Amino acid sequence: MAALQDFGTLHLIDERSSLPPPFQVRAHHCGISVPDLERSIAWYRDHLGFGLEYRTSMPMVPFEGAFLRRGETRIELFELPDATVMPAERRDPVTDLRTHGTKHLALEVDNLDTAFQWLSSRGVDIAMPPFEAHGLAGCYIRDCDGTLIELLEHRDGRGLVQPSQPSTFNKEKNMTELRHHHIEINRCKIHYVEAGEGPAVILCHGFPELWYSWRHQIPALVRNGYRAIALDMRGHGESDVPQDVESFGVVHTVGDVVGLMDALSIEKAVLVGHDAGTSTAYNTALMRPDRVLGVMGLSVPYIPRGPKSILEAFEGAVPPGFYMQYFQKPGIPEKDLERDVRETLRRLFFANSGLNPNVPFLMTVPEGGNLIDGLPAPSAGMDFLSEADLDVYAQAYSRTGFRGGLNGYRVFQQNWEHTAPWNGMPLPVPSAYVGGTADTVLHFPGFREAAQAMGRALFLEGAGHWIQAERAQEVNMALLAFLQMLKK
Repeated sequence: MAALQDFGTLHLIDERSSLPPPFQVRAHHCGISVPDLERSIAWYRDHLGFGLEYRTSMPMVPFEGAFLRRGETRIELFELPDATVMPAERRDPVTDLRTHGTKHLALEVDNLDTAFQWLSSRGVDIAMPPFEAHGLAGCYIRDCDGTLIELLEHRDGRGLVQPSQPSTFNKEKNMTELRHHHIEINRCKIHYVEAGEGPAVILCHGFPELWYSWRHQIPALVRNGYRAIALDMRGHGESDVPQDVESFGVVHTVGDVVGLMDALSIEKAVLVGHDAGTSTAYNTALMRPDRVLGVMGLSVPYIPRGPKSILEAFEGAVPPGFYMQYFQKPGIPEKDLERDVRETLRRLFFANSGLNPNVPFLMTVPEGGNLIDGLPAPSAGMDFLSEADLDVYAQAYSRTGFRGGLNGYRVFQQNWEHTAPWNGMPLPVPSAYVGGTADTVLHFPGFREAAQAMGRALFLEGAGHWIQAERAQEVNMALLAFLQMLKK
C-alpha cells in the first residue's frame, strides 16, 4: 500500500490497482488508558500543550474519559476502575516491539532539539534520547503513567510542521570532529579515535574490521552527550602488530582497554564489542568490574568459560575445513586473504551479511583449496557498505596484512587457559545483546540461548553479522536505551 498525504487527509492507493477505495480516511485520535484521569489531563496540558476539548463516559464499560486536543491532533484518555497495570516491557521502546499490536503515540514537532531540551528541563521521563535516520530525528518520552510517546521532526523538508528555528545537529560536522590519537600501552602502540564529551563509551571492533566499523554509532553517541572512544584493536589499522602470537591474548587486549582508561583518567566506562571485540569487552567486565558500568555485545553473546575451549567445543560439531580451524595455520590463510585484499574484504563482508541469499552461511575451506575463492561475491553494491567505506578497509589491510586479526583466532586455547579463575562466572555488570537472525553465529548450538540469558537481547530479523552497519538505526536505538537504563 502507498500513502499520499494531502493536508492531513490520507488517500490509500492499492498499488495492485489504479482504483482507490470509495472513501477517505484521516487520523482522528489515539486512545490511552490511564489510572488517574485528572493527573493525566494535567500532564498532557503542562508538558505537551493539549487542552481539554470535552469529557466522555460510558457507564456500561464503565469508564470516565476526556478528549484532549492541540491543533488537529487529539488524544482520548479514559480511566477504568479495575484496569491492570502496564507491563514493564511496554515502557521500553525496544522491548515493546516484541509484542504485536498498537505501540506508541507519535507526535511531530517543529524542532526536536528545543522540545527535548525543554522537556528534559521539566523532568519528563526520557525513554530514549534523540536519534536520527532517514531524514527523521526522534526521541521517546514517557507520560506520567509510562505510556511511550515518540516525538519526531522531519529534517528533509517533508514534515507538516514547519521548523520555527534551524536544527542544531549536523552529522557531517560531528564526524569531522573526530580526534585521532596514538598512545603506548603496555609496550604496544594503540590508535584510537574519540569524539564528544560526557560519560565514556568504549567501542571494540572485530575481524576484519577497524575503528571505522563504528562510524554509524559515534555520531549518535556524540549527539546524545557521550564520549565515544573507538579503538583500532592491537594488530589492526594504525595500532601495532606484535610479532608473537601470544601477545594477542585476551589478557593483553583487556590490558589495552584498562590502560587506555587509566591514561585518559576515565574511572568507569560502558563497553561495546562486536564479533571478536566482544571477548575483550566481556572479559574486561569480568576482570575489572570496578571499571565497567555495563557491557553490550553485538553478534557474539556472552558464554561463561566452560570445561572446553571454543576450538575443542567445535571439534566434531562443525564440518571439515571450518574457517576457525583453517585460521590456526600460520602463513596459509595470510597468503589466501592477501592475494587481493579488496576482493577478500568484499567477499567476507557480503558472505556474512543479510544480503547473502544463502544465510546462515558457514565459511568452510575444501581440502587442498582456499577460503576466499569459495565465498560468494555480490553482483551489485552493498547498501551497508559503500565503495568509499570499502576503500577505508582495503587501504588499512593492504598496509598491515591480516596476520594481526588472524592471530586473534590463534589464541583461543591460550585465552581459555588464562581465564580459568573466572570459570563459569556470569557477567558481574548489566549487559545487553543485539544480533541478526541471519548471522551464522546465532545458529551455533547454544548461542541464541546464551544471548537471551544476557537479559536485554534484541534479535533483528534478516540482519547478518555486520549488525552495526546493516541495521545501524536499530543498533543505535538499542544502545541508547541501554545507556539510558544504566543512568538509573
